[in-house]
Amino acid sequence: MHCLVIEDDPCSEIYFEKKPPASLRSLDQEGNVIYLKGLSKILAPGCRIGVLTASGSIFKRLLAAKANADLGSPLLTQQAIIPFITSKRMMDHLKKLRTALKVRRDLVLEILSHHAPEEVSWFVPKGGLNLWLTLPAWVNTDHLLLEAKKEQLTFLPGSACYPTENENQHLRISFSYMNEQQLEQGIQILCNILQTAIDPKNKKVSSPQF
Repeated sequence: MHCLVIEDDPCSEIYFEKKPPASLRSLDQEGNVIYLKGLSKILAPGCRIGVLTASGSIFKRLLAAKANADLGSPLLTQQAIIPFITSKRMMDHLKKLRTALKVRRDLVLEILSHHAPEEVSWFVPKGGLNLWLTLPAWVNTDHLLLEAKKEQLTFLPGSACYPTENENQHLRISFSYMNEQQLEQGIQILCNILQTAIDPKNKKVSSPQF
């Protein structure tokens, strides 16, 4: 079968225990995989530079399409980044990044285990920047987001991740930006909001409206 596979890999360097498997691109012998990697997750949020690898005529066509679309990415930024990402300093940076994010992930998990309502469940991420929570089916996290913003908190409601399904009982929180003190305070406030929403006497208020 002749088909192209687009492999988007923003976070494979951010792992906490076991290193992830090799990329599909590294195993591709037929030139069917187009590999994409952005640097904003592993280097700096404002670094709007990415990497693309492909083979043969596919690469040439993609390069031409990009040139026509944006008239070229800023060369100065690329010239500044290339020496860094190809040096030992990049490896040291990634090691420190993994350590810092693991500490924050573990802190969030500890706070949730002590303060989150028992009806809330979550996956323990083995890497990355986020944590995925699941609430009872009758709780709408779109509504909870409004309550959270009143407390200067924000999260991504699960509805943003489902194009058609009514999966409104999930939410995604990020532990990458805040320091440990801010995380502890924010997660405790979030747990209070979740407890209020899940409390049986508030069930009618929190139920999703269709």
